[in-house]
Amino acid sequence: MEGRYPPGILIQLTDCTDPAQETEFNRWYNEVFIPKCEALGFIRNTRRYENFLSHEATFRGRPKYLALAEVYRTDLKQALREYRNFDTELKARGQGFEAMALKLDTMYERFGPELRSERTGRPIKVLYCGLLGCTDSTREDEFNKWYADRHGPETLEAWADTQYRYKVVDPNDPVPHQSTPYITLYETGMEYSELQHALPAFRKQSQSDPLWVNLLGVYFAALFRPIYP
Repeated sequence: MEGRYPPGILIQLTDCTDPAQETEFNRWYNEVFIPKCEALGFIRNTRRYENFLSHEATFRGRPKYLALAEVYRTDLKQALREYRNFDTELKARGQGFEAMALKLDTMYERFGPELRSERTGRPIKVLYCGLLGCTDSTREDEFNKWYADRHGPETLEAWADTQYRYKVVDPNDPVPHQSTPYITLYETGMEYSELQHALPAFRKQSQSDPLWVNLLGVYFAALFRPIYP
């Protein structure tokens, strides 16, 4: 999001189920779906990303695509309802894409402090997306304080330019998504090759932290490269 920290975000993690239709899928997403979403008025600055490991025929390379859109509405539950109505009408008019598998499709609201570095705002080369949760509900406040005060700042010091942390708008939103309530996004202007060298040392250091080991539940995490616009 290049330094912007909007009140809400719309996230989609997708795959095209038919390799023969992949080019058409990307054309449809970029030229049909995104403009129609942004015509709602409160969805802006949609970006798309591809999993760096999408060439691997393993779970690490899937989902292949991530779409991230900024949501500017005071009432995010109402925004989510309007988005659902739009999506239903789009499919009813036959303007959806049948060969699309949705792994995640919902809205999140801003949660936690704004964490920036002196590098915030430079061109983004890698986006980290993590669907996270606290493994002990009785220690959730402690977990969130640790995330805001220690884990986030340490990540910015080690490799990230900016951190954005969000919580799901409606845990009962009846669409495919992970059971975790939190999503964290990190942007960096590092090259992917640089990041591959920086991350192992950071993880080794972080895994000596008792809260990391005992409270951080990672349901999905992947690195993505920008592909649109």
